[in-house]
Amino acid sequence: MTLIAIDLDRFKAINDTLGHERGDHVLIGISDFFRNRVRTSDKALRLGGEEFLVLLNNADAESGNRLAEELRQGIEKLPLLPDRTVTASLGVATLREDDSKASWMERADRHMYQGKDSGRNCVIGEEI
Repeated sequence: MTLIAIDLDRFKAINDTLGHERGDHVLIGISDFFRNRVRTSDKALRLGGEEFLVLLNNADAESGNRLAEELRQGIEKLPLLPDRTVTASLGVATLREDDSKASWMERADRHMYQGKDSGRNCVIGEEI
């Protein structure tokens, strides 16, 4: 199994400058995109705020990294706001035998934050 942690970039600025109604519109659009993009065997979840998780069943690091990049590109192309592009930072972690739920999630989060620190709008994944 592979986990993708997703955080929308600079989402607070959307709420602060355009209002929470526009922010809600973005969140709904992202949720609809995930619903239509991930396989029925996978799960896309909103953790809260602008954070999402995608759980990929029967997916190794290579396919997880590939899907995460497809999701990143897809989010960037969504026509969610007329005056700006919405982007996301994504972190990928493939379940290891010695992982607990917490360590698995922590690794996906760490990768996602490495993406934010690297300039945002990117995928940091597991080495293949």
